[in-house]
Amino acid sequence: MDETRDLVPVIQIIDGRIQDNLTVVEQRVAEITEQYKNLVVTDVKDAKDTLAKLRKLSSTINAEKIRAKKIFLAPFEEIEQRIKKLAEMISIPVAEIDLQVKTAEQKIRDTRIAEINAMLEKASDEQGFDQVMKQWFASCSWRTDDRWTLEEYWTAKGNPTAKLTNEISSRIAICKDGINTILSVAGEFTDQILDDFKYSGNLGTALGTLEKKKQAKAEAEAFKARQAPPEPMLAPEPPQAPTAPPMPEVELPQVAPPEAPVEEELPAFMMDVEPPQPAFMGPAPTGDRTFILKVVCSDAEFSKVRTAFALAKVGFEVVETL
Repeated sequence: MDETRDLVPVIQIIDGRIQDNLTVVEQRVAEITEQYKNLVVTDVKDAKDTLAKLRKLSSTINAEKIRAKKIFLAPFEEIEQRIKKLAEMISIPVAEIDLQVKTAEQKIRDTRIAEINAMLEKASDEQGFDQVMKQWFASCSWRTDDRWTLEEYWTAKGNPTAKLTNEISSRIAICKDGINTILSVAGEFTDQILDDFKYSGNLGTALGTLEKKKQAKAEAEAFKARQAPPEPMLAPEPPQAPTAPPMPEVELPQVAPPEAPVEEELPAFMMDVEPPQPAFMGPAPTGDRTFILKVVCSDAEFSKVRTAFALAKVGFEVVETL
């Protein structure tokens, strides 16, 4: 009698129903595994034989599963291929419609972006932005918001809502107030703080950076002062010799002024000779130079001049005002 007969699963389709002997196989495998639980190996050869039998049994059961799966799935594979073809047929109009929808949405998005830029331009003009400030604001990453093209910021007729108008006005005010504040308090750190503000759009963060830089500078100057050698003591001044009394004033005789020299014409052979050029005349020097500019404007206009120089990163100094 074959002892392994009940250990091999038999799976069949009879009259359209799946029949198997898995219940018997499960019982026999449970008996075998129980037999080998907590086994203590005393003979290595016998243990190897046992391992080989158990591994062969596991491989046989798995092979039967694979065989049965192929039999059961064979009818479904044809159905699966037909279903895939149906999906491919549907995907053609889906792709065409999807492309048109995306194209239309992109067109709406482009139109809204153009409208947003026009609104920003108008709002900046109303706040008195000159061309330099407009260019600086245009380089800010926080100038616009990607959410502004969403439906919540536009009416059903495609017009901007009051919410969008208010947010654009707020961005313009943040830019203007930030620049004016930084120009008034940043001093020598103006360029660095403007760059910080351009990146973050947060005036509080930029001013926090300014305070850190001022503190670092003060600490560096204090450290430098502590490291400087003490100034040498000045020796006392020697006693001054007595001064002689002033000499009496003597009236000098009047002398007639010299006669004006008589100009004589140069000889003819010297008339065509060009005078020698001074040594300093030559090509203009190159490199950084200091220019003295005179600007005549009102106090209100001067703030724009100061802003233009600062945003262009051109150093300047106010020498005097009239």
